[in-house]
Amino acid sequence: MQRYIDQGHDDGQLQMSHDIAHILTSVRTSWGMKYPFDDEK
Repeated sequence: MQRYIDQGHDDGQLQMSHDIAHILTSVRTSWGMKYPFDDEK
């Protein structure tokens, strides 16, 4: 996703979605919350 944005294929919506996803992941991590698929990596 970041590479796609960096290549200029974004009207601003993808960057905003990426930023929100990053924020939500940070909050989830700080709360110690895990999804079942997190351990599949």
